[in-house]
Amino acid sequence: MDAAGAGTPGAAPVDGEHMAHIERAIAAAQQRGTASAAAHYATVLGGDVADVVATAVDAWASVGEVVPHVVTHLTISVGSPSATDGGAR
Repeated sequence: MDAAGAGTPGAAPVDGEHMAHIERAIAAAQQRGTASAAAHYATVLGGDVADVVATAVDAWASVGEVVPHVVTHLTISVGSPSATDGGAR
């Protein structure tokens, strides 16, 4: 390993390595069927609220295992009219 401690549990990833973990979390959401759209620096989740929350928690936990600073913003809207206006479901 390098001097920055990449690969050491709890160590900060080398610049850019965090994106691979984020991309894996997005891929997992896509496989789960809850990733419904991409947005500016975000992934729009949709579906049953339990599945959406589980996806967000799993993503936060999996990325947080290797990236020491993880920020998650989750807004939940139930029965949003945007779903009928062509928005994310």
